[in-house]
Amino acid sequence: MSQRKIILVILFFISINGFSQEYLFNHYTTVDGLSHNEVRKIVKDTDGFLWLGTQNGLNRFDGYRFEIFKNRPNDSTSLVGNKIYSLASSKHKLWVGTTNGISILDTRTLRIISAPEITKTLSSNAVFEIYHDGEENIWIFTGDKNYKIEGKTLTIKSCLPSYKMVTMARGEDGYFWIGTDKGLLKYDANRNVIIKTYNIGRYDIFSQNQVYTNDLGEVWTTVGDVLYIYQANKDKFIPMHSSKRLNAIGEHKSETVLFGSYGNGLLKYERRSGQFTSIISNPEKLNSLSSDDIYDVFVDEWIYWSMLTPLKPNQ
Repeated sequence: MSQRKIILVILFFISINGFSQEYLFNHYTTVDGLSHNEVRKIVKDTDGFLWLGTQNGLNRFDGYRFEIFKNRPNDSTSLVGNKIYSLASSKHKLWVGTTNGISILDTRTLRIISAPEITKTLSSNAVFEIYHDGEENIWIFTGDKNYKIEGKTLTIKSCLPSYKMVTMARGEDGYFWIGTDKGLLKYDANRNVIIKTYNIGRYDIFSQNQVYTNDLGEVWTTVGDVLYIYQANKDKFIPMHSSKRLNAIGEHKSETVLFGSYGNGLLKYERRSGQFTSIISNPEKLNSLSSDDIYDVFVDEWIYWSMLTPLKPNQ
């Protein structure tokens, strides 16, 4: 792997006199305590800690230092695997998707929660994506199968077996938007009914395409090199921008939306101007992006966290 594609980046937003904007990046690596330089996912738990899933273990970050969690052979009280694809946070639980299945961590005691039904159902299948829907339900996508877990009882059942689910978000109307191998679905989970399928492209687990909703009622989605937004009055998705392999989506309040890409850095959309701007790496600047390959974007108030180097099919 290229040495320039390895760093967790914190992006600070600075407004100068309310007019110009400058983006400065601080870089964290194993030198600073990370368990591995390739970070694929980041979430925040209910106690305010940041959790980073890497290619060699799980890291909890308190703003000063990293605490590392790893698999220990033949120890069921440790993570099931060290290569982490996905993370999700629910109340006092961290859901950790790995190449060897899923682990559930109690974020108060920092101990693994025993879930024999889930472990038996998933076996050692890789868990590529996890989604918490805000109602104690956890949705898991393995690439071939989809599951829904009731977060309190830890019961698990199969869902939408005719589809390969890739990404999921809940809209303001309570319906879910689900990117699948057969297009984008609008889904009523209460009635288990697909309301409509939007044929804007095929979602693939390795493409890192994402669907994203916000309090404004917007629905954004990336499919391949195209960014779409939902036009409610016409009930259709319209293309907004094209860039190399768009994937992750994050938003700072109601002003700026950030899109990760593989090959074209961060794409910034300003609502006030309606303009898209690319933020790319510059080897001549210390506080520049270290790579134009972005895996994930997480926005925490005034700080943008972006993870470099996306998942590739052969990894």
